[in-house]
Amino acid sequence: MDASAWNRFDFVGVLRYAPYASRRGPLDAEFARVGLAGRATEFWTAEDVYARKGIEYFPRTEFLKKRTTLAVLTLYHLRMVRVALALGAERLLVVEDDVRFRADAEEVWRTVDDLPADFDIAFLDAFAAMKARGVPGFAARIAANRASARWVRPETHLLRSCACYALSRRGAEAFVAKLEAAANGGESLRVCDQFLGRLAAGPELRAYLAHPLAAVQALSNESTSGADAIRAGYAALGVDRSLYRRYEGDEP
Repeated sequence: MDASAWNRFDFVGVLRYAPYASRRGPLDAEFARVGLAGRATEFWTAEDVYARKGIEYFPRTEFLKKRTTLAVLTLYHLRMVRVALALGAERLLVVEDDVRFRADAEEVWRTVDDLPADFDIAFLDAFAAMKARGVPGFAARIAANRASARWVRPETHLLRSCACYALSRRGAEAFVAKLEAAANGGESLRVCDQFLGRLAAGPELRAYLAHPLAAVQALSNESTSGADAIRAGYAALGVDRSLYRRYEGDEP
């Protein structure tokens, strides 16, 4: 197995969060290590990037007047997925700039290669939501829902993630429709990982979770909001973070 496993995605987008330029080196190293270098379209958290791509802005709703950092990042995910759809993507991978893949790259490629063909949403990374952390046997139940060698059908409403996920065209269209409705005032605009979890929990889309995870989110008290809560979420899912690549400045 090799990096050609990524060929099943015809669009790879990476969200670079401009305030944290220190993330660039580790992510570039990760992409080179797992064979994603040169495959990704970069999206910085700066509006001119999207303006040059002809993506229209949202009207100045009450949300935008009272915007929070996390919710604004959700809009960047939305714009990225809209670009992928406009380019005709049928299967897309979305990566945030603090992702860390498994230390054994072949394990990542095998996981990608084994992704069920009928997926609409596929979580390569995820952690347990707060209400799942005290549920007895939560990790065991997820492991029991095996769909293929390296993927399970997750209890999606109890998971959160947006650091590394894949969408089919149908999944991407549903994601865009739900986020656009929220961005234009149709419903409460939540952070991106909550939207993904809610979408994946519904009956319309086929959702899968890599098991074991192909990637995790790097943790740093400097740059990651709620690092302790995210760490606890991984622990509740039974994730051994030592199996994933770590760089200077990353915390266990």
